Amino acid sequence: MNRSQISLVQSSFARVYAQKGELADRFYYHLFLGDPTLQPLFKNDFYKQKEMFLAILAATVSCMSEADKFRDIGQRLAAAHSNLGITVDQFENSADALMSALKDVMAGQYSNEEEEAWSSAIAHLIELMVEASVAQSADAVPLH
Repeated sequence: MNRSQISLVQSSFARVYAQKGELADRFYYHLFLGDPTLQPLFKNDFYKQKEMFLAILAATVSCMSEADKFRDIGQRLAAAHSNLGITVDQFENSADALMSALKDVMAGQYSNEEEEAWSSAIAHLIELMVEASVAQSADAVPLH
């Protein structure tokens, strides 16, 4: 992710966030479409879940230009999902779901450069989450 891509994501985020309800709805639609086995993991207040998703997305976008904070968010997200047994494929499915939701919400207002920037940012975050998840799993394995 370069400075230009970070700037594109952050500058387009206001347009995205203006439609935050639709963005959350479309994200979970695409998430469950891509992997229906994830739906039973969401047993609690789904409205609250969507609000948490949007808050995390906003926090992630706001700290993209600060590598340490961005990495910290990736690690915290991995830790928050560690008890769910999320696989690399499921993390990647969530990236695809977010990209699809962005395309749905930004239809007609989404430049190729913005799409590439969002794709790069999301891929970087997923990479951080997978790395942290693998590290957490390795730490949990008892050594003999």
